[in-house]
Parts: sequence; C-alpha cells; structure tokens
Amino acid sequence: MDYERKAKQILSQLKIRDFNQQIKHLSGGQLKRVALANVLITEPDFLILDEPTNHLDLDMTEWLEGYLGRGNISLLMVTHDRYFLDRVCSEIIEIDNQQVYSYKGNYSYYLEKRQERIERPMPK
Repeated sequence: MDYERKAKQILSQLKIRDFNQQIKHLSGGQLKRVALANVLITEPDFLILDEPTNHLDLDMTEWLEGYLGRGNISLLMVTHDRYFLDRVCSEIIEIDNQQVYSYKGNYSYYLEKRQERIERPMPK
C-alpha cells in the first residue's frame, strides 16, 4: 500500500476525514489523533504511548486494539484503560525493586501471576 493511501486510511479510522484542514484549526483531541496516526503510519518496532485511548471513542479504540494486535510491536505504555491492556498486550514486563519479571499473557494474567509471586514465601 502506498504511503498516502495508508495515511488516509489510518486518519479515516481515527475520524480525521478532512485531509485539507490546516493543523492550526484542529481541536486538541484531533491533534492527538493526528499524532497517533503519524506514528502508526511509520510502522515502528517500538512505540511509546501515553494514554492512547483518551481521545478515542469506542470505535476508534477497537480499531487501535486490532491494529496493534495484528503487528509485532513492542509497546511502552502509560494507560489507565485496563480493558485496552487486556486486549492489546500479550507479554508484560514488570520492574519492581530493581528486579525484572516477565509475564507471557495479557494484563489480567499479569495481575494474577504477580499476586501469586508476591504471596509466594521467599526462599531462605
């Protein structure tokens, strides 16, 4: 797919359809969605997202979940959207007290296994 067609497709999914509108006339939410589209168009291997669903409606969030789920991408993400984490993440890495823990599963799996790790007696 050519770059322009891909850009228009991603922008359309994020409900930015007036491709001639000047950036200075976009709302804050529209600017966030344009920035997200700009990053997704480049197909990065590693993506840092800060509250990616904040300016998205349900349709856009579901589209983003599918888009990220289809790719092989590493995410460093700050979000309070646990449902998004559950549907997008397949491996979670936790850094706790200078230790690194890896969990092969979604956010719910991580919470369960983390709790088990915390409750497990420490070896003497």
